[in-house]
Amino acid sequence: MRTPLLALLAVAACGEVPDASTIDAPVAVDAPEAPNLIMNGDFAAGTLHWTPVDTTLTIVNGGLELRQVTAGGPGLAWQMVFLTPGATYQLSATFVAGSYPRSYHVRVGTQTNDATFATYGEGASTTFTLPTDASAGVWVTLNNVSAQVDEYAIFDDVRLIAAP
Repeated sequence: MRTPLLALLAVAACGEVPDASTIDAPVAVDAPEAPNLIMNGDFAAGTLHWTPVDTTLTIVNGGLELRQVTAGGPGLAWQMVFLTPGATYQLSATFVAGSYPRSYHVRVGTQTNDATFATYGEGASTTFTLPTDASAGVWVTLNNVSAQVDEYAIFDDVRLIAAP
């Protein structure tokens, strides 16, 4: 029979030496996942915390659809987040669907639709370090690249976490 480690420590504290063959091996514990710094990045609360620009925001199958309402510029949805200058972050998102291929970006910058710090388009994620002289407040922008009325892009699982 194997003896739990805490019980063995208690016995050892009393001066008895435990038999090494009865000690349970340490159990690996996964580190908790870093919190998402994007508010409502899974869109479970609808469009809450996302501000539209030249687009309508609608929840479609759990994702956020940006549908272009004016011609000329891309439809956007943004929110401001506060980061630590000098720290490294990981940005990712799921592109669910769109009017045409590659019709989306997620950007992090000094204003809406600015990519000073990061642009995410495809792949697992992108990692960036916020410069030490940068303002802590940055904009995260979902971008429907199209400039045509009624074009759309659907995003889900937008995540910005401190890099592991």
